[in-house]
Amino acid sequence: FNIVTEDIRYLYGVAQGTTFSAVQASRNTNQSIADSAAEVVNFTTENLDVGGWFGGSGTTITVPAGAIPDGATTVGVLLVGSMTWDTNGTGKRRIRILKNGSSIGQWKLSAISGDTTDLQLTEITTVAAADTLQLEAYQTSGGSLAISAARSVALPCSMHEAQRCASCSFMTPAAQAASGSEIVHMRMKDQVASDG
Repeated sequence: FNIVTEDIRYLYGVAQGTTFSAVQASRNTNQSIADSAAEVVNFTTENLDVGGWFGGSGTTITVPAGAIPDGATTVGVLLVGSMTWDTNGTGKRRIRILKNGSSIGQWKLSAISGDTTDLQLTEITTVAAADTLQLEAYQTSGGSLAISAARSVALPCSMHEAQRCASCSFMTPAAQAASGSEIVHMRMKDQVASDG
């Protein structure tokens, strides 16, 4: 048994089993959301895109084929979305993450009086090549209300070895191998600041 040789073989295996892919987008202007009407966030700036997830502007992030590990048909992702609504204490505010146009999770709360209302949502799911991801906003203030200039919308992915991912406790190595999915972390964030 040669420790140095085994270490080199292990590190080579890690490198061969690693996938990195990421996207981060943002808004730099307000987006007005009509009362009682669900609308997807329109991203205006591409801050980071490793792998071709996003076209630079628009409402939709599309999973590229290159994000799916060799030999797999899906990849596990962690999605986190957040947004800040302008100050208005009337009604409800809701955030949803959509995959292929359907909600995979939502968070709703009553508006905060005298301050902005912040929403954050975290979801774990699997995606395949060409699946789409969107962030949806909804409010019932009685009139149009803005989510203000966006700071960031991000889907950065971490590098993981296919069979070694201590931080991916939601899918064990055995379950991961059985599903044919390599775990990749993603973070989607629409964090917007109020203009007052």
